[in-house]
Amino acid sequence: MSTKSHLSASNQFPCYPKDCHPGDCLQPGFHPLKPGLHASVEPEAVPPPRRPPGSTAGWLFDEIMKRVTVRWTEDKGRCLYAAVDLEPGDIVFIESPNFVSVPSLDPRLFEDLKAVHAEYPMELPPVWHFAALASIKFLDDVRLQICKDKWTPCGDAPPPPSQDVLRVCSALQLHQQHVDPSDYEKLLLCWRYNSFGHHTDSEGLVLYNVTSMMSHSCGASCSWHYGEGDSYVLRARAKMRAGDELTISYIGDEDLFKSTDVRREKLAGWLFTCRCTRCSMDVDVARGFRCQVCGAGSSFFKTEHVTKETTASPCTVCNTVPAPDALVHLVELEKQYVERLNECSKDDLPDLEAVLSEALKVFQGHWVLFSLQSMMFEAHRDAGRCHEAFDLQMAKLQYLRLVLPLPTYTLAWCLEEAADLRATSVGLDPSRAAIEVPSKFTSHQR
Repeated sequence: MSTKSHLSASNQFPCYPKDCHPGDCLQPGFHPLKPGLHASVEPEAVPPPRRPPGSTAGWLFDEIMKRVTVRWTEDKGRCLYAAVDLEPGDIVFIESPNFVSVPSLDPRLFEDLKAVHAEYPMELPPVWHFAALASIKFLDDVRLQICKDKWTPCGDAPPPPSQDVLRVCSALQLHQQHVDPSDYEKLLLCWRYNSFGHHTDSEGLVLYNVTSMMSHSCGASCSWHYGEGDSYVLRARAKMRAGDELTISYIGDEDLFKSTDVRREKLAGWLFTCRCTRCSMDVDVARGFRCQVCGAGSSFFKTEHVTKETTASPCTVCNTVPAPDALVHLVELEKQYVERLNECSKDDLPDLEAVLSEALKVFQGHWVLFSLQSMMFEAHRDAGRCHEAFDLQMAKLQYLRLVLPLPTYTLAWCLEEAADLRATSVGLDPSRAAIEVPSKFTSHQR
């Protein structure tokens, strides 16, 4: 396989400065593999580049780098920071992909990889292997080096070729196409830890350059969505100052509203333990248990990541701390309810009601309740029971506002659904009615 591009130039790729070196697409004076080297002058604070209203086409590389800066940190490696002040909702930058990997680029290669996987399952599905090999086949030297630069942690050599890589090389006779197994392995890991799922092709992956520098946070400062030509549109979720870190969530909204131990388990695949502000709090507000003494307040549990020791905060009403034996019992009950959730379905409303009735005796302000209420909401909404669905949606909004007050897609969806239900319940057309939602649920977004 040639490393020269077989793809014609198109708008799906960003433009880089002519003097930009392959592995140095960050900022002047910064080498990605040498910590501690930074630009001597901060990028000039400038507004977003002028584009037609509503345009989400990718910006030029130098336009992006006037809005952000890359710094090396001892605990997280390369991180991305704002170079300008930002208001909530502001576009930080829009980046076109470095490469979009979809099976249609080389259907035969994708089918060959699926055959290898079918014979004996590989650790990573064929889509990841395809992305690595497609990078070698279709990218020019500059873009290929940008992909390789995404290997983390910086400065560490990637592990030797895995058995899966060697097996693919042998089965597809890749040595005849001059594919280096070490390069293949490195690219496989780069795609594994830095790519995004394609928004229209379930077997497609997208990899960006600057975007890949952002770290994870369970209370991310930014949100994103796809734009034109698979561009990555990054927006500020809150007011930010120049120098503030730009972070995104590596996990979906459905997991962000769960407890710290669950979020950390979901993030384990990225080879780090999350220590963001939310995960480092002494109190985990997504894991509330009803006080067994007064029955009115909540005690919040937190499990230490290394020792697995669980502690509890005093009750919010009577200040009682659960006894050690009670704490162990409640944690065991929690495990049983989590397992029971997997058996629940919105299609079995009586079962949901029975489970929720018992769960309310154990939990108060817990993600298990939120999950049960979500399923019950869907059941009532689909059956046309607007009042019941609306009450459940209000309970969900109260939980969301407590756990993660910054704007999220889930919060926006809940607000929209609540408004639609209120409109329907009074005989209005939701698509045409303007419904007022209680300000306590919307004031934080203004």
